[in-house]
Amino acid sequence: MKTLLRSPLHWGISNTTILIAVMGLKSGCEYTPPVNYVRDSHILYIASTRGRKWWRNLRGGMPVSNPG
Repeated sequence: MKTLLRSPLHWGISNTTILIAVMGLKSGCEYTPPVNYVRDSHILYIASTRGRKWWRNLRGGMPVSNPG
């Protein structure tokens, strides 16, 4: 999925799926999970399956970016 989103062929899925960059709280490593999103004006609502744990790194106001 990451390879496809970074390729020129991303147009087929990039209207619902993006990569985000999240810094690990304990490890300090950057993670780039693919997530589904819905845009509402200037707000992106991000969704992920319950089994994924990347969102735990958002505690404490950790920033999220698009690794583009």
